Amino acid sequence: MYKKIGLFLILFFINILNISAYTDSIDKISMDIFVDDDGTAYVEEVWETEVASGTENYKVFENLQTSQIIDFTVKDEAATVYEYQNNWDINASRLEKKNKNGIVYNSNGIELCWGVGEYGYRTYTLNYTITNFVQQYNDSQSIYFGLISHDMNPTPQNIDITISSNYNFNEIGALLWGYGYEGVADIIDGKIILRNTEKFQSSNYVTFLVELPNNNFNTTDYVNDNFDKLFNQAEVGVENKFSIWSNLLNIIIVLFQFLIISVGIIAAITSYKKANVKMTIASIKDTNYYRDIPCKKDIFRAYVIGKYSGLIKENSNLIGAILLKWIKEKKVTFIEVEGGLFTKGDKNAIDLSKPFYSDNIHETELYNMFLKASKGNKALEKNEFSKWYMRNYTTVNNWFSKIESSMKTSFESEGLISKKTEKVLNLIPYQIDVYTDKIKEEAIAFQGLKKFLKEFTLINERNVISVHLWEEYLMFAQLLGIADEVEQQFKKLYPDIAEQTTLNHNNIVYINMYTGIIRRNNTIISSRRSSGGGGFSSSGGGGGSRGGGGGGGRR
Repeated sequence: MYKKIGLFLILFFINILNISAYTDSIDKISMDIFVDDDGTAYVEEVWETEVASGTENYKVFENLQTSQIIDFTVKDEAATVYEYQNNWDINASRLEKKNKNGIVYNSNGIELCWGVGEYGYRTYTLNYTITNFVQQYNDSQSIYFGLISHDMNPTPQNIDITISSNYNFNEIGALLWGYGYEGVADIIDGKIILRNTEKFQSSNYVTFLVELPNNNFNTTDYVNDNFDKLFNQAEVGVENKFSIWSNLLNIIIVLFQFLIISVGIIAAITSYKKANVKMTIASIKDTNYYRDIPCKKDIFRAYVIGKYSGLIKENSNLIGAILLKWIKEKKVTFIEVEGGLFTKGDKNAIDLSKPFYSDNIHETELYNMFLKASKGNKALEKNEFSKWYMRNYTTVNNWFSKIESSMKTSFESEGLISKKTEKVLNLIPYQIDVYTDKIKEEAIAFQGLKKFLKEFTLINERNVISVHLWEEYLMFAQLLGIADEVEQQFKKLYPDIAEQTTLNHNNIVYINMYTGIIRRNNTIISSRRSSGGGGFSSSGGGGGSRGGGGGGGRR
């Protein structure tokens, strides 16, 4: 009898010692996601973990919107398939939850739950399906999803996620951004790879955004908005190791400059002989309507005056206006090209096959850049332009600078800009540009046109306009970044004119795709890409995505 009691006590304490030898940790979470042609994601997720406490593991998905998580199954390292419970009780005991799984539904989303079972080193394999993983926007398709939540307990040490489909993401021209962690967010061998390279902190999370060309996935989840709005939302709060070092370097430079005596600062000002002063004009609400085409009907002149006066915020608007001009002049068109091996259906491209001539050197230079980006086949696809721009953005920026420089020279020769000498400390002279009233009048007229284009539906008068004037309005509206809005409103009032012009809504949508590439890639170039290529994630941003949330792990 005493021997049996002694043996029981020995086994009991051995069991306690074994339990106390374990710690709660998640060594790694791996995810293998396949996206089918309908935009549904099939997920296999593996947790390699050490369990020392708690009764269940759980994974959080919030803000699912039109997406659903279905077909949730779990099996462990012994290939034991867990029994699904329709009504999961988070307060049940560890024994009651053993080899069982279920879903908890709450106001914010859901929790995928499964029993921890025995303590020790465990491997759990989760399988589930995410519906409406791909969304259709007005101008492209997109995936924006949070896969790993912040504030998991225990915090996973390593994250390794692979996303694939029947399409090679490189070949179809997908653009990728990663948020919430420091590591890799790249497309390698046609697959999306998300992986941390720095320690994964409790505050870290994994969210990713992909822009996809139209006509690849047969998704029925339509969002009546443009991708740019989604991208801007995702970029709020972005911060990565490159921008951190850049900010630190800027701080050091500022401190260094602060330590330099005032003589050095004065010398720097003196060396800057041609300082520019932004042109000041009245606010748009105090501007009268202007119905004619300003700036001598010259889009390059209007572009520079618009920049000087703050009417034009994006350089890429000029390229959009030039494309509309070329379409009007029948120099280029948008065409459909056949999809390749990894591309479903046809893709839109700029047709550069027609003989091109322009007496404007800036237009000729832009056309030649487009030819180079098209790789010689004279059909410039969106993904080709994006890849070319990432390698040649300095060439494009220099092109913009040359336009501004040449127009400024022209303004000076016309007497629209004069020089004024100022002095620092009443000692050292330097020159600034002074804008005459005449050039300010052109800026005010340009602003009056903007006001007219945005508000003409509120005006009682309905003047007869020609197709030619309609098309000039659209070119200048594109320069101002409001062409899509103006075309939609004009079409309602002048449907007959809309049918006669080649500058239709589709052309404006296609053009905005190309100009949007410039804006987004500029953001990437300035703060999101390393000099050696390859994609990197950001330790912030990614707000408003589907999935994700806070919490999860073990309880």
